[in-house]
Amino acid sequence: MAVLSALLYAQDSASIAGKWQLTMDTPHGTVKGDLAVQQDGSKVTGTCSAEPFGSMALSGNVEGKKVSLSLTLPGGDATFGFSGTVDGATMSGTTQLGGAWSATRAGTAAAPKPVLGTVAAFKADTLEFAVKPDNGATVLVKVGPETEVVTIPPGESGLAKAKPAKVTDLALGDRVLVSFVDGMVEARRIVLISADDIARRDEAERLDWQQRGTSGVVASVNGAVVTIEQRTPQGVKTTAVTVTGKTRIRRYAPDSVKFTDAQPGALGEIAVGDQVQARGRKSDDGSRLAADEVVSGTFLTKVGTVTAVNPDSREIVIEDLRTKEALTVRVTAGSQLKMLPDMRAMMSGQPHGAPANEGAQFDIKQVLEHLPAATMADVKAGSTIVVTSTRGANSSQLTAIMLLANADSLIHMAQATAGGGDPMEAINRMHGGVFSGPGGLSLPAILQ
Repeated sequence: MAVLSALLYAQDSASIAGKWQLTMDTPHGTVKGDLAVQQDGSKVTGTCSAEPFGSMALSGNVEGKKVSLSLTLPGGDATFGFSGTVDGATMSGTTQLGGAWSATRAGTAAAPKPVLGTVAAFKADTLEFAVKPDNGATVLVKVGPETEVVTIPPGESGLAKAKPAKVTDLALGDRVLVSFVDGMVEARRIVLISADDIARRDEAERLDWQQRGTSGVVASVNGAVVTIEQRTPQGVKTTAVTVTGKTRIRRYAPDSVKFTDAQPGALGEIAVGDQVQARGRKSDDGSRLAADEVVSGTFLTKVGTVTAVNPDSREIVIEDLRTKEALTVRVTAGSQLKMLPDMRAMMSGQPHGAPANEGAQFDIKQVLEHLPAATMADVKAGSTIVVTSTRGANSSQLTAIMLLANADSLIHMAQATAGGGDPMEAINRMHGGVFSGPGGLSLPAILQ
């Protein structure tokens, strides 16, 4: 809080130091000139050069956005006052005789592009805070007395529900949209969505998806009914999802694992084999769902041997066990990495290294959900991994949603569950059944 309180200092007085181009109505007509302004706190001094008067001394003060200035006319016998307000790179108001005046910063630089991201740090000594954009390098944002801060609820795309806020309301983890105007180095407006508000919204959304949602792999599409299947230890569960004209349909973007990147979609884009998450009104037995919202995507599951790991670029190269093709796996901030234990021992419920009971019923999804997170350092050349990914623009590159390291025993388990056969086919059969579910593992979290 002390750091944020220091930022509040910037709201005391507008900064007008620098060079300005002045236009003023006077008894002698419209006068144009150049202002050279120095500022010490609220006190202002400087000069004004204007024809036909020549150079005149400038004095005055600034309080917040209000400015009161006075020119000492040549000879020093008279002064001419004018006052108004500061708005970024412009000032305007009225003179002591009722005429209008305005000034624009000289050499006004083009405004930086707006910045959308997350508050990452504060620098009280320079009255700045750091924003980590969704894409790109961290940006330092300077605040000043003319910086307007408003807060909006999560999910709003406009300012209809905006409420005034303060710089001191900013906190680490908040989402912000920062905009600028020409000639003003400080931010002109900060639109704030509180991290606490986002967390409350996300929790409510997750609970709603758990209570009213279902997920699985598309088995068929018949008109407005999408039938999905989810494999469970008790067998295949089937749900008929009915889509109406009021259903919100979205589809995962290529090469993105973020739910927030999902784009508006159409029923016609949903195909057999796609993964679907839907929420709405369920029948009592869960076999039917009238969808309020549907999110779909074409996802792949690849199994391969690691041939190279590049921590700097966060890329892993594997050899596909089925096709022998080299694939590059991109690991992003949204990717989940898990380190698998000996799954065969876990299937049998026996200690590590004990013979596995091939016929045992085993909820793999629950096990995967409780696995500890892994890191890039846990992925070793020569080991086997399973990668669930989106279908991207380049078939040889994958963006990982979930990466399971040390997967040799998982392949064995999949073969046992599927009755033997091709390990990749066995993993693909698990895809969407074992790896999915409300808020499931193959799909990213509902909200990020």
